[in-house]
Amino acid sequence: MNYRQYENFEYQNAVAQDLRNWAIKFALSKFIVASVPQQDRTQVEAICDGVTGTLDLINPPKTREGQALAFGTNTYNLSKYL
Repeated sequence: MNYRQYENFEYQNAVAQDLRNWAIKFALSKFIVASVPQQDRTQVEAICDGVTGTLDLINPPKTREGQALAFGTNTYNLSKYL
């Protein structure tokens, strides 16, 4: 990946789309976890973390920035359960 790619309008749009997708998954996950009763939150959080990781495997981010963000998020989510 060369420096010129960062100046490319299409690449910038792809980065914005990756960040938007991550933000939507993150917000939706937090909303779902907050909307369940307290005694079920741990289980629902684990399910949401698993779904987020699966979605990243099925439809991975297209840019390096998006991939790094998804990798960091999924690593953090896995570390909570190991």
